[in-house]
Amino acid sequence: MTVITVNAVKGRLSLEQRRKLAEALTDAVLVPEVRQFVPAARVGFQVHFAECEPDMMAIGGRLLADATQGFDVMVIDVVVMDGDWRPEVRAEVIGRVLAAMADACGLERPSPSW
Repeated sequence: MTVITVNAVKGRLSLEQRRKLAEALTDAVLVPEVRQFVPAARVGFQVHFAECEPDMMAIGGRLLADATQGFDVMVIDVVVMDGDWRPEVRAEVIGRVLAAMADACGLERPSPSW
C-alpha cells in the first residue's frame, strides 16, 4: 500500500482540486513504481488530505497566521511499503507529484514553499 498525504492550510484546496489531485497524485506515483500505467493497480494507493489552521503551520519560525506575506504552504508525503526506489525513480516521482500539484492548483510551476 502506498499512501500519499497532502498537508495544506485549511481551505487551500477546493473539493474539485482534491478530486483532481486524488487521481493525478495516484498516477504520479503509480507509473514510476509499477513502471507502466495499470489502472487496476490504483487500489494499492491512497491519498489523504490533511488541513491545518494557519496558526498550526509555520515557515521560518513564524506562524502563517502571523506572516506578513502570503505563503502557499503544502507538504506532500509519499510512504511506500518496502519501497526501494533508486535515486532516478525518486526524482521522477517528486517531479510528477509537483507537476500534478501545480496543474491542480492552476499554477505554471510548483510553489517554492511546497
